Amino acid sequence: MSLTGKGRRDKGVRGEHEVAEAFREGGFELRGLESSGDHLVVVTRDGLFRTLLHVESKRQEKIRILEWSRQAEAERPPATVAVVAYRPSREPWRVSLLLDEFVDLLR
Repeated sequence: MSLTGKGRRDKGVRGEHEVAEAFREGGFELRGLESSGDHLVVVTRDGLFRTLLHVESKRQEKIRILEWSRQAEAERPPATVAVVAYRPSREPWRVSLLLDEFVDLLR
């Protein structure tokens, strides 16, 4: 059964809330971005500011990771790392980001 436009939007909003809650449970500070469901996640280490993640959440059945990654990279505020969190039904959440930025986060 296919979802209606409202059903797709509701599914997307639920997905955004799931991702936000996962970061909150992980102890991260979240900031909503005005007029969008995207979030900025504040990453700190030893109490000091480390970086900001621009998190684009996608709760869709058809995975279009390259398209979503390009969207997140184009929409991110300056000096943030673009991250796409995504999952289809009955699957765990996964994330995607540029390899160079992932390596920088691990340093």
